[in-house]
Amino acid sequence: MADRQPPAPGIDRARLQALVHAFYADLRRDEEIGPLFERAIGGAWQAHLDRMVEFWATMVLGSRSFSGDVFGRHMAIDDLSPAMFERWRASWKQHTDALFEPARAAELQAIAAGIAGNLMRGLERRK
Repeated sequence: MADRQPPAPGIDRARLQALVHAFYADLRRDEEIGPLFERAIGGAWQAHLDRMVEFWATMVLGSRSFSGDVFGRHMAIDDLSPAMFERWRASWKQHTDALFEPARAAELQAIAAGIAGNLMRGLERRK
């Protein structure tokens, strides 16, 4: 992550936290994704939200406050499907478009698209 550009104006930790919390609140209500998250996270939602804020702060702000095996954790979820990632990306787009000006939203969406693409390729190799 050393080659990342400085954070773009308009993206800071407080706004990332608002994004993460609103985004996951919607995913928890999603009829397909919600039950999967409940099985995987159970009662540890606050810890998950805190980790996701740190993940996005690392990805966008260069904070280096997140460490973990994102790929491995997702590959360990049996019921995960590529269609869920499409729903995840659609919700992410909706939330980033609502909370950020277009260039910043597009930046966040591009990062999410790369993450989803890597995870979907992993799901394909798992078959």
